[in-house]
Amino acid sequence: MNFQRSLNSTEEEFISPLETSDYIDPTIEDFLLTDLKYKDLKLDVARELNVTYLGETNEEPSLPVNGIIWGINRRPLLNLIVGRGSSQINVIFLVNPSSPNSFVSSEVVKALKIDVGRAFFVDIHGKNAFVNLSSNHFKDVNILGAEYIQRRRLAVTFDYDDLTFTMSTKN
Repeated sequence: MNFQRSLNSTEEEFISPLETSDYIDPTIEDFLLTDLKYKDLKLDVARELNVTYLGETNEEPSLPVNGIIWGINRRPLLNLIVGRGSSQINVIFLVNPSSPNSFVSSEVVKALKIDVGRAFFVDIHGKNAFVNLSSNHFKDVNILGAEYIQRRRLAVTFDYDDLTFTMSTKN
């Protein structure tokens, strides 16, 4: 199966990475993120992004979204609206296009008041998305992976001088 073809396909023609032999199974994917914990997201990062982490919101998701490049390890973090059913909350994501998968923490699941398994669907910034539960070295961190970015046809532009970035629709 030619995965490159799927990168240029429309959403309806999307070829799942599950159909390739090189697919990274999210149950074995791990990231060493010892510098980013729940309290960092709830306090420092949320303050810099001017949001209440996991707080309910009635905002309508819109693009572009501005993020910050945070900490000594220069982690790209931004707030996106995550929902399921009638609940919508602010969720801070680490943008990680080197991961094919997206993940949310158990704290997000609790805040949405949903009962889910290891993998499930939520709305991320107004679009249905398949996510996995964060675990291991990144159990506190929500990760926005390449599949979501590609399927939404998003562009991410970094400004390391200002320690900011923007996620927008591709021109």
